[in-house]
Amino acid sequence: REGDSVKRGDRLVSVDPSLVSAQIRQVVAARARLDEQRAQAQRELERIESLGPDVIPQVEAERERSRLRSFEADIASQDAVIRRARAERARHVVAAPFDGVIMRRLLDPGDWVGPGTPVLELVDPASVEVFVPVPAVLAERIKVGDEVTLRGRTQTGSAKIAGIVPALEPSTRTLSIRVVPESPLDWLRPGDVVDCDMEIVRRTEGVSIPRDAIVRGASTTRVAHISDSKQAAFTDVEIVVGDARTVLLAPNPALSVGTQVITRGNERLRPGQQLIIDAPKETP
Repeated sequence: REGDSVKRGDRLVSVDPSLVSAQIRQVVAARARLDEQRAQAQRELERIESLGPDVIPQVEAERERSRLRSFEADIASQDAVIRRARAERARHVVAAPFDGVIMRRLLDPGDWVGPGTPVLELVDPASVEVFVPVPAVLAERIKVGDEVTLRGRTQTGSAKIAGIVPALEPSTRTLSIRVVPESPLDWLRPGDVVDCDMEIVRRTEGVSIPRDAIVRGASTTRVAHISDSKQAAFTDVEIVVGDARTVLLAPNPALSVGTQVITRGNERLRPGQQLIIDAPKETP
């Protein structure tokens, strides 16, 4: 039932083996008949050989040897059928592949099942992994073994990148990385949502700006800034990494230290729109 704890090797599901067992009994009975026929053919061959070719022609001995080999081949074929049926019957019992807890039971005793029908969902709360989507631009700056920090609502824990999927998700265009805690985290539960903090080193120059200066379009990401002629200007940018307040942009000739960016109302501006810039008020 849901919530039950199981150990590796415990029986989880049994499928009624009566049909396979009946097949095995049928094949075993057929093999037994073949055994009797082979034994009879063996005795007949021994009798023919004991009388010698002067009494019974050699062709009769060859015919009996061929008949004996045919029985032996049929027996070997039946043995293979029996082994296959017994292996299939063994698969009628599903054992727990690891220690865990039953999360959901999808069927009840007596229900019909087919290949691939889900029956149970088993989870291991002590071995939770976290899958994190990251921008493709970071693919060359992360590697297996890098340390990360997992942040829940009130707790944090250390983890490491255990695997990187080298393909982009079609919808989000992000990479997926698999993160494994360095030690079991009691607060990390299957299905939970957590934040993943990691240190990214970019060995080239970039520009850091407030996140509010970013204007996202259907297919572009732009920054609204003030041109030398005090007009609104927009520049397409590439975001390297960011947090809740700032983002780091890839080097861009239109943006440099000292460029004035617009953080409020920028989504309503038009390129080339004349701006009035108020001087900042002095704080007494």
